[in-house]
Amino acid sequence: MNLASGIVSLVIGGIQYAKPIKLILTNITKKATIRVGTALGLIEAKGGEILQYIPSSGVKLITTSGKTTTVLGTYDKDLKYVINELGVPKSIDLDGNVGGFNLLNVPDELYKNPQQFWLEYNKPWLDAAINRGDDIILATKPSELNLYTKNHTLTGFGREFEYLQSCGYRYCPTLQKMIKTGG
Repeated sequence: MNLASGIVSLVIGGIQYAKPIKLILTNITKKATIRVGTALGLIEAKGGEILQYIPSSGVKLITTSGKTTTVLGTYDKDLKYVINELGVPKSIDLDGNVGGFNLLNVPDELYKNPQQFWLEYNKPWLDAAINRGDDIILATKPSELNLYTKNHTLTGFGREFEYLQSCGYRYCPTLQKMIKTGG
């Protein structure tokens, strides 16, 4: 069953690295098969989990075999639906989920204020994702409305986005991912 197909190009830092390629995603019992036609022939990768929920960013939420895939975004717009589909329990676990998804879903009673939550839970969770080299997918497109409150302070998603940029990541709008730059 075809879930999506189209022509895509690999663009990193504004540089196109290959001619456009055809991408076909198929769903086999919630596992993704990715076939990419290139000048060298057909490349196929199997084993990633794919979610049915399509987030507001439009990205297909697909895991990478052998890696943890961390998902960031706004709770009300996207993450509550991803958490619900995956059945992610409330936890303070920082271990990741090799071959699966990683979402921050801390017990509600641990939240006291934005600064406390960032320092005690959100930042350590994000640092663990950075240290593991997770793929970081954005379920919500970064925009002023999603990154800042009405008082122009950073939202939780805004804080994550800016923190990743300060750690050498850049936003790739084509892939809806945060990509580590440099060494």
